[in-house]
Amino acid sequence: MDARIALHRLDEVAPAALAATADRLEAEPAARLARMARPASRRRFLAAQTLLQGHLAKLVGGPPGRLRMARDRHGKPRLVDHPQLHFSLSHSGDWILIASAPVELGVDLEGRFGPERSHLAEAILDRETLERWRSLPEAAKVATLARAWCAREAVLKLDGRGLGLAPSSLRLPLSLPAVACWDGGRRRAQVIALDAPAGFAACLASYVPVRPRWIAGRPTRLHCAPDSVPD
Repeated sequence: MDARIALHRLDEVAPAALAATADRLEAEPAARLARMARPASRRRFLAAQTLLQGHLAKLVGGPPGRLRMARDRHGKPRLVDHPQLHFSLSHSGDWILIASAPVELGVDLEGRFGPERSHLAEAILDRETLERWRSLPEAAKVATLARAWCAREAVLKLDGRGLGLAPSSLRLPLSLPAVACWDGGRRRAQVIALDAPAGFAACLASYVPVRPRWIAGRPTRLHCAPDSVPD
């Protein structure tokens, strides 16, 4: 089963497209936009919505303006008229990553992850994985932690509860691909690394195995962490 993957730059969306998106926003995203005071934040939000709507419209057929969105009790979006199509998006820096498939999935893109964020290891890694991370060579720790964070964020988006589910409650090895377990082992998901711009990490989580199929913007420079963790 394929998961369609697209990567775009947010700053490449034309102003006219942003204005058109703003005019057709539904109540929830319109309220989010209204709360944003910084013009740059507003533009990035509208660009992300524009690219997501374009991605979905191509898959279901018809103009973006006809898409109807709803959210579940955790705030996870879905298409009202196409409930069989699941999607997830993530933006970081100037980039947005979108994934869609006929099965539930979660995707995350992370960048700007420096040594100053190493303290997050204790908050996001279970005890066994934390000890494994601490044993790595110093040169590998930052990139490995960036992707570990990214992998867990993808699972949280798949689950739908977001930060209502503690990242440290996930059992997920540092090396990818891997299987994540949570809720006492009752839930499991495949987690894979995706290609990403240099300096970024990208991960995809799904309950059933999927094959990433790039339909736009596959980067020529790969993700910032290797597929395997040094012994």
